[in-house]
Amino acid sequence: MAKNEKEIQIRTLSGESTTISIPSNCSIQDLKLLLKLIFTPAKTSPNFHLFFKGTKMSLGCSLSSYSIENNDFIVLVPFTKKDKSQNHFQPMCVRYDTVSSSSSSSIAADSTYSDLMQDLSSLVDRSGNQNSEDVLENVVSHLETPEKDEKWNRLLRDVFNCSKESSDFDEKGCEKIAQFTDSVNCLSDSKTGKCLLLKSLGNKKEKSCQCPIWLKRLLKVFSFLNIFSGFLQMQNLVITWDRVKGAMRNLGAFGLEVGVEDVKHLSVICPKILRIGNNVSEPIKLGDVIDILDSSANAGDQPASAKNIRTGMVKKYVEGSFYCLSSNTLLMSLFTFVLAFHLCVTVRKQVSISTVVNIVRKREIAFKQTLWWVVEISMGKRKSGNGMRKLPSLEDLLVVMKDTDTATPFGESKRARTNGSADLTSQSGQTRCRDMKPLSPEEMVEHLRKGIGSRQQIVHLKEIGARIAIPVDIPNELSKLTTTALKKIGISRLYSHQAESIQASLSGKNVVVATMTSSGKSLCYNVPVLESLSQNSMSCALYLFPTKALAQDQIRALSVMAEGMNMSFNFGVYDGDTSQEKRKWLRDNARLLITNPDMLHMSVLPFHTQFQRILSNLRFVVIDEAHTYKGAFGCHTALVLRRLRRLCSHVYGSDPSFIFCTATSANPREHAMELAGLSTLDLIQNDGSPSGPKFFALWNPPIYWKAVSKASSETNTSKNADKEIISRRSSPVLELSSLFAEMIQHGLRCIAFCKTRKLCELVLLYTREILKETAPLLVDSICSYRAGYTAQVGIILVAFSYITLRNLAA
Repeated sequence: MAKNEKEIQIRTLSGESTTISIPSNCSIQDLKLLLKLIFTPAKTSPNFHLFFKGTKMSLGCSLSSYSIENNDFIVLVPFTKKDKSQNHFQPMCVRYDTVSSSSSSSIAADSTYSDLMQDLSSLVDRSGNQNSEDVLENVVSHLETPEKDEKWNRLLRDVFNCSKESSDFDEKGCEKIAQFTDSVNCLSDSKTGKCLLLKSLGNKKEKSCQCPIWLKRLLKVFSFLNIFSGFLQMQNLVITWDRVKGAMRNLGAFGLEVGVEDVKHLSVICPKILRIGNNVSEPIKLGDVIDILDSSANAGDQPASAKNIRTGMVKKYVEGSFYCLSSNTLLMSLFTFVLAFHLCVTVRKQVSISTVVNIVRKREIAFKQTLWWVVEISMGKRKSGNGMRKLPSLEDLLVVMKDTDTATPFGESKRARTNGSADLTSQSGQTRCRDMKPLSPEEMVEHLRKGIGSRQQIVHLKEIGARIAIPVDIPNELSKLTTTALKKIGISRLYSHQAESIQASLSGKNVVVATMTSSGKSLCYNVPVLESLSQNSMSCALYLFPTKALAQDQIRALSVMAEGMNMSFNFGVYDGDTSQEKRKWLRDNARLLITNPDMLHMSVLPFHTQFQRILSNLRFVVIDEAHTYKGAFGCHTALVLRRLRRLCSHVYGSDPSFIFCTATSANPREHAMELAGLSTLDLIQNDGSPSGPKFFALWNPPIYWKAVSKASSETNTSKNADKEIISRRSSPVLELSSLFAEMIQHGLRCIAFCKTRKLCELVLLYTREILKETAPLLVDSICSYRAGYTAQVGIILVAFSYITLRNLAA
């Protein structure tokens, strides 16, 4: 046994075992390959894992990374994969896999190669395999693939690192990309590295590549476009004809001649991978398609439609705001709007080099699959007199693509399902409305009944009439300072429930305000809190909100009221986004702290001595959206509030009043008392705010019938299997998207509430797909607003929504 070899014992769960000798620097993936050649349980198991001391061994790791002693052994555990449906158009003679990463270095791979080939030769001979030459060839190609992929990835990284600070390739970058494209000279199998044309022609005497010059040229041109597109994606830039031509001129100095006609030929042969146009739509996923924007007709990097929309929005905003804003306010608001809109259009997450490398590799695999599919069809049509296939020409490929109407060999049905456009039109038996006439809510209901709701989807309809406001005078208990501040912000009278709540809070009572949404509940707690803070310079208050967005809204409302009172007091948001420096300042100076139950539990109560000033003088605790505190979250919040009350009472001698606000609670008084452990609480639920008429429609997705094959437990389902008719309801997500698009199309401002982030994005995607068909100009009037945005993007979306946004998926 050689010095660098190690004897390893392999066992199975059923008791079989074997001992093999293998180089210690060999990878686990190579070990699995050897076992499939010589160990019967590995031969009979298509899929298996290797475990060492209870831990699954990683394929990319080498044996030397595990401390395997003489008495240790490795366990082979078979497993079964679920079968995935195969695409009908995928060529069966070749299979390309995605990039596999290898952790072994090139030096280790080179030293392992020669030793492993000797062992494999002897192992195959002993196995008695009649096709030992073919088996050995497959093993060699399999072991070479990770090394080739690693070199390929390293070269790509070098290209991207050369010019990552510039929007164009510099001299070094051009040299790297020319070096890379020189290595692309054959349409080969990614597994064996053999020329696909050589295999298809069946000429066993020939060993060299059979790719014609024009095919090699197409491969080089696509490699250039693929890398250049990834380079621009990394910088969040659009790939345009001007940039492509500039890069082609720079590369000409290094011997890489790329012409415009070559690029156009690629767009004809692979239209689903390379597209050229003056208004290219956004791809489904980052990196699916190379979109080259023809900017000769439109200035800049953006399509003309986007610029027209932006110009129209700015003009509309100026015209609609000129009469209600002063010149200074208008100028500042217009600046804020243009900045917010620009950032909403252009802000994107930074793409790392590793991500771009994977995207480029993915496109390269898809391109080779499509190109080989077209070449095979062309070869099938070009046969000699003896039936042998002949090499096609470039013109043959272009003719094939025209005849097949831009078909693709794989993934089209999957893409249609992902895009949603196919399902969106198939599930609805109605022709979509393309009229954009504005409709009132009453007219919209009738329009739905006659249109997409003609299958009796509207199962219940209820109308609630309008309610007039009940205004009252501002309570006399408020100081002149507070009264003046209210008048400065345009409030000369209050709604009845607001006045009642303010009076109860100022008298020291615990209050829960249960009125409708947008009934002015924020004044019910802001007014008494600011009144108390203005009368006592030591008083403090604590606001609890379940979300960060609500906290930011209150900051704006408090700032307006404090400015109207000419009162200077410190307040701020204390949450996970607050910096450590700001947190220290708030602990030492804030009189009004805005936070959430999680921060109260994790940062405030455990370190309550740091908040001694606030807790000792705590006058009010405000809990907004009290109906959200239910279930496990509600139980935890209730315990946190009890801890807060206990600390205030027994440690700091304060007894704050609680103000709860809720809109959709069935038993608001009992819920609030249980939440904070209060013995007394005043309920205020006589809503004095005005309300317009409301229509409530219950929409039940329609039933559709479908014929499916009867599944058998003994045999697989075949084309001749018996059919059965089953009934299913249409997808609620697609139904919601259809309703959403229809209402947007007819001028109604809408909000679609979604339970999850994924559902929010799906509704947005499907609705935009429908609007692209029925009302393309309205596609940009809808966006999503959900959790998970960065603080900067969230603030930009909020600012944008105040001005132009009419529809929201939230």
